Amino acid sequence: HGDPTTAEVISVVEDLPTPQPKQGEILVKVHAAAINPVDWKLIENRILGFKGGPVGADVSGVVEAIGPDTVTALAVGDEVYGDAIATKGAFGEYAIVQANVLAKKPSNISMVEAAALPLAGLTALQGLTTQGQLQQ
Repeated sequence: HGDPTTAEVISVVEDLPTPQPKQGEILVKVHAAAINPVDWKLIENRILGFKGGPVGADVSGVVEAIGPDTVTALAVGDEVYGDAIATKGAFGEYAIVQANVLAKKPSNISMVEAAALPLAGLTALQGLTTQGQLQQ
């Protein structure tokens, strides 16, 4: 916790073991991750209950492995994007993400564009439908 611009708070750690997905999870080789205000606030210890550890939620990348007995339409090698808020770690080389919050990345957008969609896209959708009362 602290100032995220310092090496004491944000650092690169080499040679960590690759995480293994459990049931309901998917291992994603991260290609891009977005930083949102919530990530910054977690690092600065401005959100109660966060004890430190991996951060980063919005992610895009390639499916590396699927947890045992995980029901999903995704396959190893698929380009995906999603919100790893429950599992965190999108700022790493690999991220474990719940299978139900990942989607295939559209072929007409880049990995960077896909990583920018989950939280910001959901916020925009909620604003349009809830506050803006957008109808079909």
